[in-house]
Amino acid sequence: MRSQGAILILALIFCSRGALAAPPDAQAIRKALEAEYAKRATVLQKRDLPAFAATMTTDFIWESSMGVVRKGKAAYLDLVKLEMDNFKPVYQPHSVTFHIDDMHVHGDRVAVMVTQHDALQRRDKQGQTHKMDAFAVYQELWRKTGPGWKFAGMKEVRGMLTRDGKVVNRWQAEPGAPHALTPSP
Repeated sequence: MRSQGAILILALIFCSRGALAAPPDAQAIRKALEAEYAKRATVLQKRDLPAFAATMTTDFIWESSMGVVRKGKAAYLDLVKLEMDNFKPVYQPHSVTFHIDDMHVHGDRVAVMVTQHDALQRRDKQGQTHKMDAFAVYQELWRKTGPGWKFAGMKEVRGMLTRDGKVVNRWQAEPGAPHALTPSP
């Protein structure tokens, strides 16, 4: 009983001194990245490709959960443009949120595990509206540059798409539409 009390007292002392809290730099970096994710969400909702491009490094690398890799900012932007063009007429309104699940700071680089949630509404050919929710977990790399934090790479860990609350194959959400996971030449 005494040892549990002593452990509790030591934990309270360490917490009051900040010994168990994230280092101040990590807290500031997390706050800065949360602001970057909020900016990215707004840019994606507006489908503003030039603004999205401004958040990335030129040597950006993307890898899908299926192993498809796009190297370079331009190659990934082609993929994002394809998705924006495919879904422009059918998905409205569109909201995007991000949640930082885990973060590790390594000098001017930060490794982040983040969850993205897209909520959309889609009308089918019969005019019925369906609620679509896309969830994806990514491993991301951010790099500190002169103007601030830039998005340097991402690897999709897993994703799921639901239609009216039921899981569907996300690549069949819009039959016949080209999708982002088609390997580039």
